[in-house]
Amino acid sequence: MSAAREIVALVTELERLLVAAEDLLVKRDWPALERSVVDQRRVTHALEKAMEATAGERPADFERELRMRIARIARRRADQLRRLEAFRDAVGSRLATMAKAKAMRRAARPLGGPAPALINALR
Repeated sequence: MSAAREIVALVTELERLLVAAEDLLVKRDWPALERSVVDQRRVTHALEKAMEATAGERPADFERELRMRIARIARRRADQLRRLEAFRDAVGSRLATMAKAKAMRRAARPLGGPAPALINALR
């Protein structure tokens, strides 16, 4: 395979992985998303090596198109990372609120007394 074809194939594979990662992110399929990120790293590394091997040899039009596609990939990956971080922060906030509520319930319970119960006002 020529170097140009290898680079195009790697960029195409990376784009495909990003589309798949988007679907996994929406589905919250964390194990599959983790595998996808590992695959993205592998393809990114292979792309970097292929680009290093052909530095200065690629035609200007090819180089321009390659840079545009890589920039699009980088923006999409940054957006996915931003959303993952926002989700993580939201989950952390919810967990902190739940921990505070649990601590308040424990503090409100009298020592050795019965557990608090809701009063059924519908009777």
